[in-house]
Amino acid sequence: MTPEGSAPWNASHGRGQAFNIGDGTQVQINNFIGGPAGVSRIAAVTSVGDVGGALLASAADACLRIDWQLLRVPLTGGHDRTAHRAEVLIVVAGDGAVTGDDLARLTQLTASGVPRTLAFEVDGATCLRGLPLPTRVRAVTDGTDLRQEIIKELQRIPAMAGRPAPPENRSVVSGPPAFRAFPPYVGSADFVGRQDDLWKLSAWAMSADPVMVVKAIGGVGKSALAWHWSTTEAPVAIPELAGRFWWSFYDGSASILQFLKELYAYVTGEPRAEADRMAPADLAGRVVEALREQPYLIVLDGVERLMSAYHRHEPALVRDEDADASPRTLVEPLAESFLRSLLSLRQIPSAPTRRVFNVPASAGPEVAGLRRGRTGAVISVLGQRPETSLETLVGSRILITTRLMPTTLSRSGHLQGGARELALDGLSRPDTRALAGQLQISGNPRELGDFFDRLGNHPLLIGIVAALVRDYRPAPGDFDRWLADPNAGGALSASAVDLAQRRTHILDVAMRDLDTDSQRLLGWLSVMGGGVDWETIDTVNPFGTGPESADVRRRLDAALHTLEDRGLLWWDRLSNRYDMHPIVRGFVQDKLDRSERFLVHEQIRDHFEALPPDSPGTATSVEDLRNTIMIYRALLGTERPAEAADVWNRQLRNALVHDIGAVSTTIELLGPLAHSGPVGVRADLAIALNLAARYDEAIAQERDLLADLLAEGRTDAVVVSLDRLSTHFEDDGNLVAAVRYTELREELLAVHGRGVDPVVCLVRARRAIIAGRVIQGGALLDTAAAMAPPTNAPWFAGSLRYWQLYLAALDGAGDDLVEQLTEAWERTRTWRHRRDLGRLLCDVLEARGDYVGALELALKVDEVERDAGAETVPARIACLLARTGRLAEAAEALDEAMSRYDRLPPAARPLLALAVAHHELGRAEEAADLATQAYLQVWRGGQPYLHHWEMLKAEQLLKELDVAPPAAPPTDPDPTDSLAEAVATYIVEERDLVRYPLRRRQSV
Repeated sequence: MTPEGSAPWNASHGRGQAFNIGDGTQVQINNFIGGPAGVSRIAAVTSVGDVGGALLASAADACLRIDWQLLRVPLTGGHDRTAHRAEVLIVVAGDGAVTGDDLARLTQLTASGVPRTLAFEVDGATCLRGLPLPTRVRAVTDGTDLRQEIIKELQRIPAMAGRPAPPENRSVVSGPPAFRAFPPYVGSADFVGRQDDLWKLSAWAMSADPVMVVKAIGGVGKSALAWHWSTTEAPVAIPELAGRFWWSFYDGSASILQFLKELYAYVTGEPRAEADRMAPADLAGRVVEALREQPYLIVLDGVERLMSAYHRHEPALVRDEDADASPRTLVEPLAESFLRSLLSLRQIPSAPTRRVFNVPASAGPEVAGLRRGRTGAVISVLGQRPETSLETLVGSRILITTRLMPTTLSRSGHLQGGARELALDGLSRPDTRALAGQLQISGNPRELGDFFDRLGNHPLLIGIVAALVRDYRPAPGDFDRWLADPNAGGALSASAVDLAQRRTHILDVAMRDLDTDSQRLLGWLSVMGGGVDWETIDTVNPFGTGPESADVRRRLDAALHTLEDRGLLWWDRLSNRYDMHPIVRGFVQDKLDRSERFLVHEQIRDHFEALPPDSPGTATSVEDLRNTIMIYRALLGTERPAEAADVWNRQLRNALVHDIGAVSTTIELLGPLAHSGPVGVRADLAIALNLAARYDEAIAQERDLLADLLAEGRTDAVVVSLDRLSTHFEDDGNLVAAVRYTELREELLAVHGRGVDPVVCLVRARRAIIAGRVIQGGALLDTAAAMAPPTNAPWFAGSLRYWQLYLAALDGAGDDLVEQLTEAWERTRTWRHRRDLGRLLCDVLEARGDYVGALELALKVDEVERDAGAETVPARIACLLARTGRLAEAAEALDEAMSRYDRLPPAARPLLALAVAHHELGRAEEAADLATQAYLQVWRGGQPYLHHWEMLKAEQLLKELDVAPPAAPPTDPDPTDSLAEAVATYIVEERDLVRYPLRRRQSV
């Protein structure tokens, strides 16, 4: 049996071991596989004096972050065989009694052959002074300081001969089992307490559920809990882990794609560039396959940033109380499908494994089965630390932290199978007192407890208040004196109406208590979303730039130090990046003065314009355009919409909308210019909203734009806007309005002597074909094809070819139809044309009885839509699965489709396909209801507006189900529309103006 406090290094297994480091705290460090031999760099740690488990956990965490293994060597003798394996001996000294034997043993240990020694005295300890140590003694203030100093010193040590060095470039993904973090979590204080929550996570890790969601409002400590458990407890609970991977959506762009690329490189060992070349849907599938093959722990921190509630221009300004009632759907369908696939990750029984647990006496029902002896386990209460053999379920685990529960994981208020929820509240009173003590404040336990109870015992607020108490000049750290002072704590109202108001009040006081330099710097940093590296902060700050001015550097250093000490800013020395809690960022940015905001955005623009430019033509993701997007945002911040629009048009529009299909990002970026931007930008926003199937918003955006164009008399732009608005109405299923606006466009062109152009000709052809007038439609297609293609409609050629093939498919003639469609499908690069051609080819294959080929193609079309960020509903896939005899899979796909179809606007819902799928599975009642809805959907106002071919299918299905067609609403041939009336008036005025050329507004 391994002596308590040490853990043997076992290179042959490539895994670390669990060990206790005091105070019941456990740490497990995985080895860093840096070369073919799988050998890790090793440090040993020992302590003298009063050194608690939290300090040693900080030392363990430091090693973990840079891929070192840590071994505990207590000063009890007999463990030289453990110490001699290490490259470095770390000595941590605290206050308290230290015997002469301890010091003698320490001196002997440092002379035992370990190549290097690092020595630290914590919080004023002096017991190492005068000892003949082979190193200077460094003074540190607390666990956070100790962690950062160890990281800094270990990174300076070159690799020993025969041992690999840690990776110098942290952007290069080392393979498992090295723990990878993008970026590492950096809090303002060491982790304290939450033993019950840690146990619940460990109990989940041994269960059949692959997904755990830690949900809480901001400031409670979701990220801190997830980081602590992942780094120290998870390897104990799941020793079979092949690796651990941490990703935070708070830093950088809120997109699932970049996460998947980095995770793919980690779990497969393939180069990161390989992921860049893969289609997003394929990438997600490969990642899920890898997670099924081996057990990994994957942590997704801040998943609310992927939701509609936070997907806006300034997500940091979204408050919990505002977001709680907002949409909880994921913006990217790829993210939704990926999360859903994680629910089905397979868990298999493991061989009995000896594990060490610290179970709190207050543990809930999760531990009951183990206490009763499930699979022979015997778990006791905290402090006894039994070693227990457990047979558990092993598989990849997904730990999610979020402010909101995504609808993907919850249906009708109930969690989906395979998921658990840990609703996190504030700290307990004992944990609050422990955190206060760690933050160097003391006082009457009851007064302290009552005060922080009113703040919800939120760690963020505790840390901010503690900083105010520490800096209380009359009695630093004395909570009672501070609270009794009417000019200090006595003026702090912790009894406001609700927690949000109390939080705001606390932050307001903390800001007012800062010196001017610190206030300004915090404001500037709040504008830069996510973590900020030193190169950026050295250039973009309120004091000046560059190292040439000693005064600038002094002021910058002093302000940074103050903000770190107050818990308002975090410094990760490992990556040399600065960050703040999202709640602090939102509060500070909201308070920022307009002129100050202007200044910081100017410097941000100058900084990123000086960097090497992005390459929009080769961009494959939003992250490839980061610098350009930062410049665009900065121009908006400096109130230069015209210049921002120019950046959009020249560098972002084609890449985001056409090449990448980043519709959600487009909507987010253009939102601030929705009503005041240039015409082209406002039109692009309407197009993006349409592509996102947000038809009502697209129509409203285009109507506002058209009204302004009418008022300004910009006839050319009015013509184009009428065409867009007609398309938006048609996509929304309102063909009556669509036809009316097309007719108005033609009238306006006729006023200026222009006949039917190719765009109008194609629109007429499309509507004639849909209405069943195929001869008229074919003639119009021929006319459009004979005209010179329009120069301002890049989509024209693809649409013309689609409708030519659509007409050929209706005829059913030609043995080469499938070949023509397949060639067009493979050659088309625009995702919308590729989607439409794929659907058409699927129709043809299905009509010919090739259900297997149609299913294969339907799956590819689904990938095309998801890759472009479009919402997908696998109704057709369910139908084809049923027709190929795969009934169980068909039922599963249909259930998924039914849970998602109502997220689409009514006109885009695949009601007919859903009805057919239910019919194929023998669900007659559901099929009849959906077929009736499908009939009304394709009615579209009746003749001549209904979709003739879809109506035939709906009528045939209703006949098979022995259901009479429903009574359809009558057509309103001339619905009241004030905007249409305004356009008609404008046309009359234009007609009059044509008679008087000198009074013309603008030629067409």
